[in-house]
Parts: sequence; C-alpha cells; structure tokens
Amino acid sequence: MLPYIDQAPLYQKIDGGDTTTAPNVPRGGAAPWSGWAGYNQSIVAFRCPTDPGIQVTKGSCNYAFSMGDYVGASNRDATNVNGLFAANTCYGVRDVVDGTSNTLAFSERVQASFGVGGKSTPDVREGTILSVASIQTNPGSCLATAAGLRSGSRYTTGANIKGKFSSTWCDGQPENVAFLAVLAPNGPSCISNGDTNSDGDINLLSASSYHTGGVHALMADGAVRFISDNVDTGNLGVANTLGGKSPHGVWGALGTKNGGEVVGDF
Repeated sequence: MLPYIDQAPLYQKIDGGDTTTAPNVPRGGAAPWSGWAGYNQSIVAFRCPTDPGIQVTKGSCNYAFSMGDYVGASNRDATNVNGLFAANTCYGVRDVVDGTSNTLAFSERVQASFGVGGKSTPDVREGTILSVASIQTNPGSCLATAAGLRSGSRYTTGANIKGKFSSTWCDGQPENVAFLAVLAPNGPSCISNGDTNSDGDINLLSASSYHTGGVHALMADGAVRFISDNVDTGNLGVANTLGGKSPHGVWGALGTKNGGEVVGDF
C-alpha cells in the first residue's frame, strides 16, 4: 500500500533491504521487531484523528485487517481464513464469492502498547484478556469473562489484561494488525493462551474506535461504512467453520468472503 499513499521512498527502503546492518536485512525487510530503522516510521495516513495514540518507536496504526469470523485453532499462523487476510496468503476479488460490497476488508482498532498489568483500569476497547481457552468453540465466553471484570467501558483491574494492537504496526501477528467479525464493534478481545507479548495463539479480536456508537469499516469494493455497536451478531455460543455460513448474524456475514449469506441492511 505504501506507494499509493505517498510513501514510495519507505516502500523502496523496505523492498531493497539493507546490507549495512548485522545481520543483513534481506529484500522485503527483516523481522519487524528487529529494530531496523526501515520500520521505525510513523505514517499519519495510518492514524485515526479520534485516537490520541501511543508513543512507540515503530510507528502506529488504527486500521486492522479482517480475518473474518473463524476463531480457528492457532489462527495466529492461519493460512486459510473466512476473511480477506491470512498469514502468507493472497486472496483476490475472485475469492470474494459473497460480493465485494458485502465483505469487510479493514476496520478500526484502538491503539495500545502495554503489557499485562501495565494499566490499572484499561479501556475495554484497548485491552485483551489472556487465557480464555473456550473462545474457539464458544466466542461468547469472551463476553462472559469480560463482564466479570469490567465496569462500564473500563476493566476494574489490569491483571491478566494487555494491550498490543499497533505496538508494532509492521508485525503481522493478529494481535498487532487484525480483527475478527464475531463480537460486536467495541466489544472485548480475548486470546486462548497466556502469552504476554503479541503472540496470542487463538485470537478473538474485536474492532474498536473512539467514535460514538461504532466503527468505520472499509469494504472490499472500496466503500467506507459506519458499523454500529448494535449490529446483529447472531449466535455467539457457537463458532463458525472454514467456508461455512456465519452463525454470527450480519456482522459475521460481512466478515466472510465465501459464506453464501444474504446480507441485509447494515
């Protein structure tokens, strides 16, 4: 995307690599957490004005890739998802069987960069709860766990809660760059394991923003739509399968690229 948002020099820097470092950075870039200067950039176009932001050396971002609605086993490394973006995988318009106007590409997420216990009362929109093992089969368990920890829009304790979205904008781990269309926008986020970095194994990550009442989303046809916090999420007591019709209402149907759902007004 960089050449299309007036960032061609940064694209060329990453694409060209760097032979002056030890170890050398190959063409296309090295591990994004390496500290290489090619990644340490803050790009204004990747930020939402409503988010006060975070101070990180590797830049920050408010726009998350849609993985769809499949909370699969180890979706940290998933090469096959119900959404448009997966690990080391390219999907094209030909793969969007549900239609580009009915399929999510990006949505907003609130930036965060703190470890477990790093904030005493984190905002639900920025926090991720650790060790909610049942989210793969019962996504609603994330809501239930959060309900016991929150008061209004904040958690009453920061224990067992971290915030990692955009702490390393160029690292492709889902916690850093993605969301799932399962729980409604501005709902909680959970991971299955106790990882304290941004390497959650099974991830249930919600879209979020500081806009009132919802989030902006970019559809696969290029249209920007505002999605309400009250969007229909169907049955959150069950999980979807790969390529299946989403049980998660309109929101889940928008997340799938090939579920065969008929999406109504949203």
